Amino acid sequence: VEQAKIPELVQVYAKRYEDMIQVGIKQCGMFPGTKEALAALSGRFAIYLVCQTPRASLREPLDHFGITAFFKGIHDSSGSVLENLRKIMAENNIPPGKIVMIGSDDKHWEAARQCGVRFVGVPNEYNKWEVGKTTFLLIENLVVLTGQSV
Repeated sequence: VEQAKIPELVQVYAKRYEDMIQVGIKQCGMFPGTKEALAALSGRFAIYLVCQTPRASLREPLDHFGITAFFKGIHDSSGSVLENLRKIMAENNIPPGKIVMIGSDDKHWEAARQCGVRFVGVPNEYNKWEVGKTTFLLIENLVVLTGQSV
């Protein structure tokens, strides 16, 4: 491959990869009851989404599943999790005691810890968090926060 063609090929293959990821997300769907849980929780609390995904890639599945409107703010990879959490707190004048961060990554936990906010973790095969082995509460999914069962 000619050196001059590499940037163009990188873009072509990145787009193909992105398209495959978006198809996979849509095929996997959301955990049952997630949309209803977000609807219920957004009626009682201001919900912000902090994700390390680029905005365009993030908005597509949110719009597809019809959940974009449940978030007061959507913060993408333009800032770190910590930077975005601090930005939300500062721009909305929210003290740490009024925030609960829900996350599934050590970066989420570390950002919450550094900002002094409460944290609830969602264990998965990547973070390997286990009940009784963390200093924070673990939940299986958002539905449990509504008091409903799946």
